[in-house]
This record gives sequence, structure tokens and C-alpha cells, in this order.
Amino acid sequence: RLGGVLLGGAAIDRAAVNVALSAGEGVVWFAVGPEMTRLYLAANQARVRKIGADRSFEALIAYAAERMPPGALAHARQVGPIGFFSNRDTWATQVAGNGVVLIGDAAGAVDPLGAHGTSMLFHNAHMLSELLLASSDWDTVVAEYADRRTRAYDVIRADDRWTSLLFEDTDAAAERRA
Repeated sequence: RLGGVLLGGAAIDRAAVNVALSAGEGVVWFAVGPEMTRLYLAANQARVRKIGADRSFEALIAYAAERMPPGALAHARQVGPIGFFSNRDTWATQVAGNGVVLIGDAAGAVDPLGAHGTSMLFHNAHMLSELLLASSDWDTVVAEYADRRTRAYDVIRADDRWTSLLFEDTDAAAERRA
């Protein structure tokens, strides 16, 4: 699961994206303006439910504060809603057909912790527009776009599979990390 909240009042390094990882879990925080901070937690569903981070601002802050610099969340206040979502990979087996072309997350999305979503959206739009400007044959454009999009997405999915090994909470995963 991936979730978090928008905060005000956090005392963080506003020039960096900060990450605290442990086997199976992670906390990420970063500035989204001079006063606001995004705070995210990644953990399996059972763990999120156990600590109550998906239901309680206080529980989310308590969990994150243990992994962040001392005092970083001492004056934090909730500015936005808490939301947790599945961060499993999703993808379309067919990204184009019947006069429709899928771009961005509609064509497939990997774990949002990799932060590929927006760049894939822009990459897809750029690639499709270049193909449309180069040819008026819609069927050729669609086929070429589908092939290129699939190849680009396969690279990101492979990276995501490797990265996800960092979050496995098993003895075998600990041995691989070591």
C-alpha cells in the first residue's frame, strides 16, 4: 500500500526528497512549497492496518516520526486528507485499437514510489504526436505507438521488479540485500 497526507508545519530539509527504508516498509517526505510537505508511507496492507496509518493522522505521524529526524514532525498539522491505495503494477495488454490510444497510467502504471507516472504520460504524448505528424496512416501510427510504448514500459516494469526486492520482508530478501 502507498499512502500519505499533506502536512503543514513540518521541519524538514526543503531542498531534498527524503527517504527512510527498512525491510518491507518506507517513509518518504518532501517539500511541495515553502510551507507544505508531502509525507508518504509504503508498507503491506496488514502492516498499514496494524499501525492504523490509514485511519489516524496521529498514528501516521507517530510511525513516520520514528523514521525521520528528531522533531521533524513536532509541529506538523494535517492539511489534506489521508489516502492509501494499492501500489501494484497495472498494465493494459493492448494499448491501442478500435480508434483509441491509451497514454499514461491508462495504458499501465507501476508502483508510484518509482515516480514514473508523469514522465511516462509526457513521453507517451510526445511519442504519439511525433508519429501523428510523420504519417497520416492512423493504423500505422497506432501500431508503431503500441510497439514503442510497450518497449518503454517493459524497461520501467523491469526496474520496478528489481526495486521491489528492497521492500520484501523475508529472510531470502534480506540475504539478497546483504
